[in-house]
Amino acid sequence: MANIEKLNTRLKSVRERMKILQKQEKELSLQIQMAEDAQAMKIIKQKKISADDLSVLQSLKEDEISALLAQAKENQKQHNKQVKEIMGNE
Repeated sequence: MANIEKLNTRLKSVRERMKILQKQEKELSLQIQMAEDAQAMKIIKQKKISADDLSVLQSLKEDEISALLAQAKENQKQHNKQVKEIMGNE
């Protein structure tokens, strides 16, 4: 009987620790989500993304966004090259 009581006591202790850990997990998950949201807001403000642009971005898949960003980067390179060519001709 003493063995069963010890096991029950240990089980109760483990369950109490699990409750504490589950609460900590929820709190940490919330903190992570808040940090991710803040980071996203910072990027939105830095890049001056409008509400319309943001709604379009939300409808796109990650790979589509990556492709659009790569295309925008390539367009910027071409533009810079053209500007250099024009400046070199003057």
